Amino acid sequence: SPSFLDKTSVHIAKNFMDLPKIKVPLILGVWGGKGQGKTFQSNLIFAKLGISPIVMSAGELESGNAGEPAKLVRQRYREASDIVKKGKLSTLFINDLDAGAGRMGGT
Repeated sequence: SPSFLDKTSVHIAKNFMDLPKIKVPLILGVWGGKGQGKTFQSNLIFAKLGISPIVMSAGELESGNAGEPAKLVRQRYREASDIVKKGKLSTLFINDLDAGAGRMGGT
């Protein structure tokens, strides 16, 4: 949707600006019910803006070994970082995080 594209584009642009006393999070959470097109819309935006996403599922973060989920996120973040170092936009896209991390605040 144009509104989602606008909000995402502004978020991305703010991450590249040096704004005094303003901290913009590098994380953008997208919330919505099942089947509302969050992943689909995100993929359209990535394609339109020339962003090469590193995609992972929150299910990959399930592990009985302490430290393994954090290690995996760092590895995927490095993959995105390597793309950025080559002059392209990238993002770490964690799909269905609510399923892997649990629900918060009754949502």
